[in-house]
Amino acid sequence: MPALQSQKILKLLMAFILYAQYTAAVTSLFIPGLDPQAITADELGVGSDGLTTWLIAPGQPSGTLTTTELPGPATLVLGASTAVLSYANPTYSFTAVAACGISSGIAVCDEFGAIGGQIGVTSSTVVTERVQSFAVQTGGPSISTASATVTSGSSQTSASATATKSANGATGVRSVSVAAVLAIVAVVHIMMV
Repeated sequence: MPALQSQKILKLLMAFILYAQYTAAVTSLFIPGLDPQAITADELGVGSDGLTTWLIAPGQPSGTLTTTELPGPATLVLGASTAVLSYANPTYSFTAVAACGISSGIAVCDEFGAIGGQIGVTSSTVVTERVQSFAVQTGGPSISTASATVTSGSSQTSASATATKSANGATGVRSVSVAAVLAIVAVVHIMMV
């Protein structure tokens, strides 16, 4: 393969790898008390009870979701008939919890808030809302290493990319995105030969 084609492939490969690093998946979640907004969510796991636990935080504004009301990281636990959102800010001794039972598309939520310290104020109320999921960003931008090697005079081209942590600290691997990039590079390579 001529050196010029190798350089073109290398540039294309690096562009796709860099693009893959910043590609975030999107899923829809019901988050009690929140209207559609820029939110990022990382799945922490699924319990033996079938409930999925998410770490949610303010996301990157995009499209029509240009703001976020979420003041910081919170925990969201979701199931077919349950949604629990909990937020705590130890700096201000503030805690908020919305525990919801879901039936026929309606969530009945017990909402509780407390401010500790010298103020010592608590408040609770019951709120009924329609269950409305909205798109959230998952698997945020990762801190990655990427490399590509093109050897002139041979047909061997290699590439690798390894994701270590997402922007909010949850671990994850971007193997699907990288595999897709490598497949595109292989097609481009075949077309150029």
